[in-house]
Amino acid sequence: MGYSLEKLTSFDSQLKIIVDNSKVDVESLTNVKALGAHRLVFISSKKFLEQYLAQASRDHFLCFDQKFFNSLEQELVDELSRTSLAVLTTQDFPMSMCTLSKVFYEQAFENFNDLVDGRQMGTAEIDPSVEISQGVFIGKDVKIGANSKIHAGVVILSQCEIGENCEIFPNVTINQNTKIENDVRIHSGTVIGSDGYGYNFKDGVHHKIWHMGGVKIESHVEIGANSCIDQGTFSPTFIGSGTKIDNHVQIAHNVLLGKGVIICGQCAIAGSATVGDFTVMGGKAALGNDIIVGKACQIAGAAMVTGNLEDGAKVAGHPARPLREWLKGIAYLRKNSLNN
Repeated sequence: MGYSLEKLTSFDSQLKIIVDNSKVDVESLTNVKALGAHRLVFISSKKFLEQYLAQASRDHFLCFDQKFFNSLEQELVDELSRTSLAVLTTQDFPMSMCTLSKVFYEQAFENFNDLVDGRQMGTAEIDPSVEISQGVFIGKDVKIGANSKIHAGVVILSQCEIGENCEIFPNVTINQNTKIENDVRIHSGTVIGSDGYGYNFKDGVHHKIWHMGGVKIESHVEIGANSCIDQGTFSPTFIGSGTKIDNHVQIAHNVLLGKGVIICGQCAIAGSATVGDFTVMGGKAALGNDIIVGKACQIAGAAMVTGNLEDGAKVAGHPARPLREWLKGIAYLRKNSLNN
């Protein structure tokens, strides 16, 4: 499955083919954090280009914002032209992302069926030891491993995989392309894999970026009630093994959580943020877009992290500052306000 470059230009007239070394079709879209062979990568800035160049593989199609591409040194342009499957540019980068994401979204989901139960169609692969309550819907090609338990009102949509010894509590919704490993517990009302919140604004309209990346949850994860984990745009949102997520937590598209992360109630993690192993976030703490938090950090309750944190950082406040600095500031304000 896929589309030729000529076919893509028929979908989006803003695309211009600069170099075409390919003998294969574009299979799908991806991003610089999760490159896949024969996929198209959007690059609009120096940051994303540097991340791409740090990767060993060059088996990709590249789509550049035209103004950014024109600013590149000719030597680098020549290298990219020589090593990539193809180089394209677009005059309207945000709208090309919206247009092409819809094209590949429709291709990715065209064979899904979430109106007829996969058990009725004969496509579901469910171990005989699995316990399933009444009122459960299972979509096409779903797989559920041994000794898992699925409670009433759960919805598991097409192409999902649930491992062994998992327990999914009542009224959980697991959207398409979610992969869950072993010994995972998900509590009532939680939604896994809903669309990420991504739009590009033009001519008075918020145009949708279509999400198809899914979610991957490793083993021994527990997710509290009424939390939401959005699927990635073009690659999975990722939850590392042993991570524990409390109630009413929002995890946006493309977030990467490491191993053993603790996320307390009402936290919010914005799109493409990365959280290192064994970091702890207190209740109502939040991370901004693209923030990178190191390993074993401690983020106080209600802190708003607006900049990257090194391993072992301890922060508090809004915006978040090193803990001792924040405490001194609070003490200063209190002392002076009382004196006045």
